[in-house]
Amino acid sequence: MRQHYILYQHAGSGNHGCEALVRTVISTINNICEEATFSLISSDIEADIKYGLDEIENLELIALNKKIEKGNFNWVLLQLGKILHSNTIKLKASFNTFWMKQKDTVYIAIGGDNYCYNKGKSFFLIDNAIRGKKILWGCSIEPDDLDSEMIQHLKQFNVISAREPISFQALADKGLANVVYAPDTAFILPTIIHKKKHQYVGINISPMILNYAKNADIIIKNYQKLIAFILKSTNMDIMFVPHVVSENNDDRTAIKQLISSLDIPDKRYRVVSDQNCMELKGWIGMCDFFIGARTHSTIAAYSQGIPTLVMGYSVKSAGIAEDLFETNKNYVIKVNSLEDENALVDSFRWMVGNSDKIKDRLNIKIKEKQKQIVESYKKIIKK
Repeated sequence: MRQHYILYQHAGSGNHGCEALVRTVISTINNICEEATFSLISSDIEADIKYGLDEIENLELIALNKKIEKGNFNWVLLQLGKILHSNTIKLKASFNTFWMKQKDTVYIAIGGDNYCYNKGKSFFLIDNAIRGKKILWGCSIEPDDLDSEMIQHLKQFNVISAREPISFQALADKGLANVVYAPDTAFILPTIIHKKKHQYVGINISPMILNYAKNADIIIKNYQKLIAFILKSTNMDIMFVPHVVSENNDDRTAIKQLISSLDIPDKRYRVVSDQNCMELKGWIGMCDFFIGARTHSTIAAYSQGIPTLVMGYSVKSAGIAEDLFETNKNYVIKVNSLEDENALVDSFRWMVGNSDKIKDRLNIKIKEKQKQIVESYKKIIKK
């Protein structure tokens, strides 16, 4: 008998971390179940098609959002729902709902980051409407966000897989019996390999770290000083890698802002063009070191054994680093408390000095994580 899986909480593949999760969730399940079929509920089908998700076998793409324009039926229905404080009416006005109550279907919430922001409340309406077995796949959750409302909400999932130890322990400490540990499946994302021609330091910067920073100017100054140090003190060039290109959250905007503030010769840097997540992983794989803000850009680097420094703003970056190195010290710079203009340079110098040890550690730990992904999800899927 074929098992059908519906993947939801997918923002669209303009976020290449979301794309990586879709690809690796499906490949993980396919390696466990011989005859699985899938539907992907997406907020941006056009982007999914652009990056090739429509080419995945046995995957159907379904639009989440209805068209809402002032004066149209859905808009009027939404206003009515707001006036009557009716979540049911607001749900039907805003979203296609036919997929939410399908018999013999397993629902998988794949937005691993989604519960890091505003306690995941923007997803409560859809979570609550779904009837059937539900899995919250590869999540990170801020321990301080686990209030009674959120705990009660999370209890509706049959299984919660936490992708790093901080979130796992926080959930377990709150008495959630449905939580298991399983690494982020993006650690097994395939790579499209590019021929290495230069030595590079890969850099990913995002608008989000500037928004979460205590002082955005300090973040920019850190990157400026780091790049100046690399150009002056090493033979390595700079590779800027955008990993999210979604509207209003585009890494290329932050990269352009940074480049415009630098005095950097054209021959000493390149900006990688927008491509799918496997191709981007290939470009990251050309780097000797990587400094990343987006979680899945850093997982792409870690998984290829590249010494990686994370500009982090939430539990996910600290937790993943601790999972790999048993500490996040020297591996994660917390942007929401950063005050030192030289923090990036100091951490980069430490990373270069310890690069052989870091590579050896990653060589062991990545194989371990990849094995754990298979073992953990085999138990979860077959429950």
